[in-house]
Amino acid sequence: MSQRPLRTVASVVLRGCLLTAAVVAAGGCGIPAFFGLVLRNAEETGDHLEEAEYTNMTEQSFGVIIAADRSIQADHPSLVQYLTQRVTAELMENTDATGVVPADRVLGYQYNNPSWSAREYIEIADEFGVDRLVVIDLQEFRLHDPGNSYLWDGQAAASVVVLERDSITPNDFAFRKFLQVGFPDTNGLGPAQLREEVVRTELAIRLSNRISWLFYDKEVPNSLPY
Repeated sequence: MSQRPLRTVASVVLRGCLLTAAVVAAGGCGIPAFFGLVLRNAEETGDHLEEAEYTNMTEQSFGVIIAADRSIQADHPSLVQYLTQRVTAELMENTDATGVVPADRVLGYQYNNPSWSAREYIEIADEFGVDRLVVIDLQEFRLHDPGNSYLWDGQAAASVVVLERDSITPNDFAFRKFLQVGFPDTNGLGPAQLREEVVRTELAIRLSNRISWLFYDKEVPNSLPY
């Protein structure tokens, strides 16, 4: 906040305090408390910069591939497709990468090679011809606690790793990060308040955001609940 708006607000508050005899009689105009409130409000409504945690994507080509347990895929059949497409698009748009393996090509490769997860990741990077392979191990994606379908308690967790094909030790991951998000943010909500698709979609968006944000700087609202 610049000095000019601060001076303007201070003058208005000071005039208000001088005109309010009851407040003055009570012990002052409360300017420090007022400015504390203003600053707290700014913190809640403003943004802050979150810097990328992995920064070696510049002038590199990349691909994004997701591994998920069969039970997750059975419960959420379109989830891997959605996350692959969204994360790939976000990284292509917001990083300085020079090339990308289209999400549909990655998904087609996985479909046609059911045992792909048993291969070394360096082999997959060689298969796609990319400099960086972003591997997302989707470890959890559920909408409620097991055995309690009456209340939503969505949780998603994933381990994100990056393989650098040009590294002297390419089989050793150059980056690793565990992420976990939840939705909804309020307890006690069930299907009567939120449809299942709303919970699933919001949880997937939150997870894909957190994955993508690892790779580029961004302004994030201070009030963001995840």
